[in-house]
Amino acid sequence: MLAIHDLKKFKGQSAAGLSRSVISDSDFDQVLLSALVARWDALFAGTSRSIEDVALFRSLNMANYASRMPGRADATFLDAGRAVALWVSAFEILAHNAGSGLGHVLRLFADVKWQRKERFEIDRGFRKQKRVYETNLAGELYERLHHVRNQFLHGNPVTPDTLVLSRCGRSLLNFAAPLYRLALTVALGLSWECDPSIDDLEAFSTHLCEHISFHAPQKHVEDALLMARGDHSTEGELPVRGAHVRRR
Repeated sequence: MLAIHDLKKFKGQSAAGLSRSVISDSDFDQVLLSALVARWDALFAGTSRSIEDVALFRSLNMANYASRMPGRADATFLDAGRAVALWVSAFEILAHNAGSGLGHVLRLFADVKWQRKERFEIDRGFRKQKRVYETNLAGELYERLHHVRNQFLHGNPVTPDTLVLSRCGRSLLNFAAPLYRLALTVALGLSWECDPSIDDLEAFSTHLCEHISFHAPQKHVEDALLMARGDHSTEGELPVRGAHVRRR
């Protein structure tokens, strides 16, 4: 609308109804992006195709479609249920190892190197299909995601409230992407190894800045998951179907 009179200012885009936005490097998860680009090169520009790389990009493809808008103006909560199913498939493909299911995905979360360790301790468990899973808030959220997927795909009675976490009043879909980023930290082996001597002040200062930048994205997604508690504190627990939760 601002340049309709001057063709030199025209900037075409795929959908005329979308407004322009400026994206800078700080808007990207650079740690995750760098790791994914490296795996992309290994799979599509290298000479070998590892099973792990193929599974990674199949999972990412599923997550890409899961993160899209569930539907257009005629969308219903059933479309959101389909998005939940796509997210669970993305997790299961990522965690597949001689089988794929709830337990395999929960083991991914057990291997995450948590930045908010005091808030993501493995301090609770739930029983499902004669098995007891020890987990934390992330595992509880994924168990709910898995349960909701089954409700929709198995034809069980569902309502818009099926997608809502009662403790915080937010949609379960709000937590799928942060959970997936944490699962990717394990699948991609994202870890910080450098440990310079503290006697070299300049090297140590550089290390500290890089360390903070490396872990900042994960801290953001962990904070996002903590919103599921509803009170933004370390107290309380998320009500989970079939869970036996103890307070610390």
